Amino acid sequence: MKPGTRFKYANNDTLIAMRALREAMKDDSKFHRFPYESLLHKIGAMHTTIEIDWDGDFISSSQVWATGRDLARIGQLYLQDGMWGNERLLAEDWAKFVRTPAPAQPAQGAGYGAQFWLMTDAQGVPPGTFYAAGNRGQYIVIIPALDAVVVRQGFDVIGGARFDINRFTADVVIALGAATAERAAAIEAASAAEAQVQRPR
Repeated sequence: MKPGTRFKYANNDTLIAMRALREAMKDDSKFHRFPYESLLHKIGAMHTTIEIDWDGDFISSSQVWATGRDLARIGQLYLQDGMWGNERLLAEDWAKFVRTPAPAQPAQGAGYGAQFWLMTDAQGVPPGTFYAAGNRGQYIVIIPALDAVVVRQGFDVIGGARFDINRFTADVVIALGAATAERAAAIEAASAAEAQVQRPR
């Protein structure tokens, strides 16, 4: 079967990529410092730990321990197309690449890009929304249309009901819309009151 003709989710691709990076760097000490010094600490994600396997390779497909704020910072980095302040931390258009549909797609449910899922099956969610889904129901949802990042942390029991991230995201979108409308109305009311005070008598 030719590559790109059938979708099958597996962790192997990520593990192989981590091994390839380690071999390319040819310096284990530098390799183990790399994600922290070159990315995480630069965005202020100081409470994230990436576990390694028995041979010293980062697992990365899972076993990444982080606070909700650190996950939000990672989402914000993608929302900003890899820029943090004036420094580019991810390749230009990398965020666009990861949310571009892969050649082969799942038969049902969410779409898939490059290490990120695409929220193509969710009603009430703006097009272009994509997300990282971690073990036991950890999510980073990036909504470019609303300039927003949504983080969910939990502990979904294996074999139990999965957290409905689509519905959760749609509810957040509704809440953001209501908050925006309320803020706009308050600004309009304040402007009208100010104009009334300043009107010549």
